Amino acid sequence: MNSKRKFLMICFLAATLMGCSKEASSIKFVVSNLSVAKDGSSEYSSSFKGSATLSSSAPSLKGKTVIVIIKAKTMTGNEEGVAEQYVTVTDGVGKIDIFEFNSNPNSPTPKFSDWKTLGYWELSPATIEYK
Repeated sequence: MNSKRKFLMICFLAATLMGCSKEASSIKFVVSNLSVAKDGSSEYSSSFKGSATLSSSAPSLKGKTVIVIIKAKTMTGNEEGVAEQYVTVTDGVGKIDIFEFNSNPNSPTPKFSDWKTLGYWELSPATIEYK
Protein backbone atom coordinates (compact mmCIF):
# COMPACT_ATOMS: atom_id res chain seq x y z
CA MET A 1 0.00 0.00 0.00
CA ASN A 2 1.47 3.34 -0.97
CA SER A 3 1.99 6.07 1.64
CA LYS A 4 -0.64 8.43 0.18
CA ARG A 5 -3.33 5.75 0.36
CA LYS A 6 -2.26 4.76 3.88
CA PHE A 7 -2.42 8.44 4.95
CA LEU A 8 -5.94 8.83 3.51
CA MET A 9 -7.12 5.68 5.29
CA ILE A 10 -5.72 6.95 8.60
CA CYS A 11 -7.42 10.34 8.06
CA PHE A 12 -10.73 8.63 7.27
CA LEU A 13 -10.49 6.41 10.35
CA ALA A 14 -9.59 9.36 12.61
CA ALA A 15 -12.44 11.48 11.25
CA THR A 16 -14.88 8.63 11.72
CA LEU A 17 -13.80 8.02 15.30
CA MET A 18 -13.81 11.72 16.19
CA GLY A 19 -17.34 12.09 14.80
CA CYS A 20 -18.69 9.29 16.99
CA SER A 21 -19.65 10.12 20.54
CA LYS A 22 -20.35 7.43 23.11
CA GLU A 23 -22.23 10.02 25.15
CA ALA A 24 -24.67 10.78 22.35
CA SER A 25 -26.12 7.29 22.45
CA SER A 26 -26.66 7.48 26.22
CA ILE A 27 -28.74 10.67 26.25
CA LYS A 28 -32.34 9.94 27.17
CA PHE A 29 -35.15 12.41 26.54
CA VAL A 30 -38.47 12.28 28.42
CA VAL A 31 -41.87 13.58 27.26
CA SER A 32 -44.06 14.82 30.13
CA ASN A 33 -46.93 17.20 30.93
CA LEU A 34 -48.80 16.38 27.71
CA SER A 35 -51.96 18.44 27.34
CA VAL A 36 -54.15 18.56 24.19
CA ALA A 37 -57.54 20.25 23.85
CA LYS A 38 -59.97 21.14 21.08
CA ASP A 39 -59.04 24.56 19.71
CA GLY A 40 -61.96 25.00 17.37
CA SER A 41 -64.30 23.32 14.99
CA SER A 42 -66.41 24.14 12.01
CA GLU A 43 -69.11 22.34 10.11
CA TYR A 44 -66.40 20.31 8.36
CA SER A 45 -63.40 19.98 10.70
CA SER A 46 -61.84 20.09 14.16
CA SER A 47 -58.51 21.49 15.30
CA PHE A 48 -56.57 20.73 18.47
CA LYS A 49 -53.72 22.54 20.21
CA GLY A 50 -51.53 21.43 23.03
CA SER A 51 -48.07 21.21 24.47
CA ALA A 52 -45.70 18.90 26.31
CA THR A 53 -42.28 19.14 27.89
CA LEU A 54 -39.24 17.42 26.39
CA SER A 55 -36.45 17.10 28.93
CA SER A 56 -33.21 15.33 29.68
CA SER A 57 -31.11 15.18 32.84
CA ALA A 58 -27.93 14.39 30.85
CA PRO A 59 -25.08 16.45 32.32
CA SER A 60 -23.66 16.99 28.83
CA LEU A 61 -26.71 19.17 27.94
CA LYS A 62 -26.28 21.62 30.82
CA GLY A 63 -25.51 25.09 29.49
CA LYS A 64 -26.11 23.98 25.90
CA THR A 65 -28.86 24.36 23.34
CA VAL A 66 -29.69 21.44 21.06
CA ILE A 67 -32.31 20.80 18.40
CA VAL A 68 -34.04 17.45 18.85
CA ILE A 69 -36.10 15.83 16.09
CA ILE A 70 -38.99 13.89 17.61
CA LYS A 71 -41.64 11.62 16.18
CA ALA A 72 -44.85 10.21 17.66
CA LYS A 73 -47.76 8.12 16.47
CA THR A 74 -51.12 9.86 16.61
CA MET A 75 -54.58 8.38 16.87
CA THR A 76 -57.70 10.48 16.40
CA GLY A 77 -60.78 8.30 16.48
CA ASN A 78 -59.97 5.62 13.88
CA GLU A 79 -57.40 7.73 12.00
CA GLU A 80 -53.72 6.96 12.57
CA GLY A 81 -50.99 9.41 11.75
CA VAL A 82 -47.45 10.48 12.52
CA ALA A 83 -46.32 13.78 14.01
CA GLU A 84 -42.72 14.93 13.52
CA GLN A 85 -41.23 18.08 14.99
CA TYR A 86 -38.03 19.94 15.76
CA VAL A 87 -37.79 20.95 19.43
CA THR A 88 -35.30 23.46 20.86
CA VAL A 89 -33.94 22.14 24.16
CA THR A 90 -31.93 24.54 26.37
CA ASP A 91 -30.25 23.34 29.57
CA GLY A 92 -32.08 20.02 29.16
CA VAL A 93 -35.64 21.41 28.81
CA GLY A 94 -37.75 22.18 25.74
CA LYS A 95 -41.40 22.70 24.80
CA ILE A 96 -43.27 20.57 22.27
CA ASP A 97 -46.00 22.57 20.54
CA ILE A 98 -48.84 20.42 19.24
CA PHE A 99 -51.33 21.21 16.50
CA GLU A 100 -53.56 18.57 14.96
CA PHE A 101 -56.31 18.94 12.38
CA ASN A 102 -59.06 16.47 11.56
CA SER A 103 -61.68 16.63 8.83
CA ASN A 104 -64.36 15.33 11.21
CA PRO A 105 -66.06 18.15 13.18
CA ASN A 106 -66.93 15.69 15.98
CA SER A 107 -63.46 14.21 16.18
CA PRO A 108 -62.22 13.09 19.63
CA THR A 109 -59.04 14.57 21.09
CA PRO A 110 -55.98 12.93 19.46
CA LYS A 111 -53.82 10.56 21.45
CA PHE A 112 -50.03 10.35 21.10
CA SER A 113 -47.88 7.25 21.60
CA ASP A 114 -44.57 5.64 20.67
CA TRP A 115 -42.47 8.80 21.09
CA LYS A 116 -39.01 8.59 19.50
CA THR A 117 -36.05 10.86 18.88
CA LEU A 118 -34.70 10.75 15.35
CA GLY A 119 -31.57 12.62 16.39
CA TYR A 120 -30.26 15.88 17.75
CA TRP A 121 -27.49 18.36 17.20
CA GLU A 122 -25.85 21.06 19.29
CA LEU A 123 -26.17 24.68 18.25
CA SER A 124 -23.27 27.09 18.23
CA PRO A 125 -23.65 30.63 19.58
CA ALA A 126 -24.15 33.37 17.01
CA THR A 127 -25.21 36.99 16.87
CA ILE A 128 -27.82 38.81 14.86
CA GLU A 129 -28.14 42.45 14.04
CA TYR A 130 -31.41 44.17 13.20
CA LYS A 131 -31.22 47.24 10.95
